[in-house]
Amino acid sequence: MTISSRSSSGVLILEPGGRLTLGAGDVELGRAVETILATEAPQVLVSLREVEVIDSSGIGSLVAACNRVRASGGAFKLVHLPARVQNVLHIAHLQSVFEIFDDEHSAIESFGTAGAPGPDSRSVPTPRRRH
Repeated sequence: MTISSRSSSGVLILEPGGRLTLGAGDVELGRAVETILATEAPQVLVSLREVEVIDSSGIGSLVAACNRVRASGGAFKLVHLPARVQNVLHIAHLQSVFEIFDDEHSAIESFGTAGAPGPDSRSVPTPRRRH
């Protein structure tokens, strides 16, 4: 598995590719998140477009990464989920654990509005989640 990273509007975008499975895949994602957390409380968007295979260890590494980022005061969201990844999250009843977006632009914008103080907290828009 490979993981590339880039930044857009203050959001760190991780792009794993290949197999997010027991062994190297889940370990690589964990290392990438630990490296990020060593320097900041990040806003992390993980694009799963290039993930070919995911198993329970891969899902576990996503949940662990999400928990670590949130515990550090950051935010963690997913984008571009292939149908096979969506199915695994659905079967595991984990789609409500993550904020999931269809497109990168909407996902990045959601970081700017999440928790932003507004004139009326009830009027703060919530991101569209995919179910």
